[in-house]
Amino acid sequence: MNKVRIQDDLYNYVNGEWIEKAVIPADRARTGGFSDLDQEVEKILMADFKSFSEGKIDTDLEEMKEAIKLYNKVLDTKRRNEEGIKPVLKTLDFIKGLKDINDLNSNINVFVDKRINLPFFYGITTDMMDATRNSFVMIGPQIILPDTTYYAEGNQMGENLLNVYKGMASKILAYTDLSKAEQDKYIEDTLKFDRLVSKSVKSQLEWANYVAAYNPTDLGVVKEQLKPFDFDALINYLYPDQKPEKVIVYDPRAIKEFNLYYNEENFEMFKHWLYVKELIGACKDLSEELYELSTTYRKAMTGIQESPSLEKRAYQLVSKVFAEPIGIYYG
Repeated sequence: MNKVRIQDDLYNYVNGEWIEKAVIPADRARTGGFSDLDQEVEKILMADFKSFSEGKIDTDLEEMKEAIKLYNKVLDTKRRNEEGIKPVLKTLDFIKGLKDINDLNSNINVFVDKRINLPFFYGITTDMMDATRNSFVMIGPQIILPDTTYYAEGNQMGENLLNVYKGMASKILAYTDLSKAEQDKYIEDTLKFDRLVSKSVKSQLEWANYVAAYNPTDLGVVKEQLKPFDFDALINYLYPDQKPEKVIVYDPRAIKEFNLYYNEENFEMFKHWLYVKELIGACKDLSEELYELSTTYRKAMTGIQESPSLEKRAYQLVSKVFAEPIGIYYG
């Protein structure tokens, strides 16, 4: 029986008994009501995908058939282990070969088609002020540490996490054809560029003000703010027939201060940051050894104790790529 009085501590009166009994799964960073719901749905769909993979059940949804093909590719560890780092080498060589910002601007179609990170994130989502329409949205680059406050001088937690990241990146870069001196330089520049970006992007406290993220901005204004990046080339490639009238800038300071971290002087630093980011991001789809290495930092940051099972990872990847048809199937 809960001995806490409601008038003394409302939170513990309501939640105390649950908190004492709640267990966070070893492959997750949190638990709770929404997490429980998510896990129950995950169990149902994982069981179905296992049956699909084994040929025990079938589906009429063509998109689901493609999702099952991808699911089976993830399960094929023999192929992925044999290929190792090879599938990402062409992308890494492309990044390494970029000469300057003009060269990047001339290859924006490659960045879009291969889904290579640009020095900002963009996408399409439901307009928060008008749910009947979708909007083109934009935010600044993602930083390594959990929050901008971790970059403060003397923040020991930030320093510890960056050391974990450096160790992980060092082990993964050793799989590439970069020399040891190049590997060290790429990591050094990655951390330098990351620190530059951290001065312009929102803190988690600022992100909590959800309404403040709605900043409709004319294309021409964004174009000027993003110079020397060729925003026209990106928009024209994405929308050859009908361009969006506005960009919803979620993180306006990061875009206004864009040329403080992205410019010709910093381009080599940016290129090394991009190389490291793309490599680490790709590891989740490569060999099991590279996958495990790439989880080192996230585990240190979130407290997750172990990686999900192979079947769960396969389902989680497929559910992101084919979210809509899987949602229709579940419904």
